[in-house]
Amino acid sequence: MEMAIAIDGEEAVAVKHLQWKFRGNQSVTFGRAKVEVYWDVHDWLFAGAAGAGARPALFIFRPIVLSSASVGASTPLLAGVDGPAGASGFCLYLYAWKLD
Repeated sequence: MEMAIAIDGEEAVAVKHLQWKFRGNQSVTFGRAKVEVYWDVHDWLFAGAAGAGARPALFIFRPIVLSSASVGASTPLLAGVDGPAGASGFCLYLYAWKLD
């Protein structure tokens, strides 16, 4: 099994051997933005074998705010989004269910 995640039509994450790496994360950059992508597809892949019923896969997209020193004070990346240690207070949670 394999998984690919595309952002704005461009493949950002490719996971080979998904049955071994059913939970993980990866930093991706597109344009001038950097995003941490997390995934947990364990229950989505293996729930049928355990008899636990249909459970969703979870994908989380969290923007990483670069400091103004690394980007330049005149062009802040993701301006207006604050957070500790370069993380923003915004996350996009995406749940996916299988349809048989």
